[in-house]
Amino acid sequence: MFTISTIFFYSLIFLLSFGGLVLYKKIIFSKLEFGALFGSAAALTALSFFIYKERIGGTIMHWAHGWPHFFANYQIKDILDNVIINKWHFTPGGMYSYIIADWVFYFSVLLFLYILFKIIIKKNI
Repeated sequence: MFTISTIFFYSLIFLLSFGGLVLYKKIIFSKLEFGALFGSAAALTALSFFIYKERIGGTIMHWAHGWPHFFANYQIKDILDNVIINKWHFTPGGMYSYIIADWVFYFSVLLFLYILFKIIIKKNI
């Protein structure tokens, strides 16, 4: 499982390398293209709250919410005693750090795909 700092670190490395690629290949973004990338990353960050994975840790069944790393842990029940727990546990760190790290991650992935698309289009024309 990735931590917020590793996701943020790798995403920033990707952003810097893509920025160098943009300068090298002389790819120009319009305001509309940049706004679409910005908004798409924000939408993917919002949708990442609804991704969950059911896990069993020790004797407790729980759902881990969020991707690529979880920010909340919803404990459902104790498997041995079959007792319903119904508790939420949030991971350490602020919600802002989760949102910023995920947004930078999704933005760097979308930027990579968009730059790759523009390079392919430029070569074929």
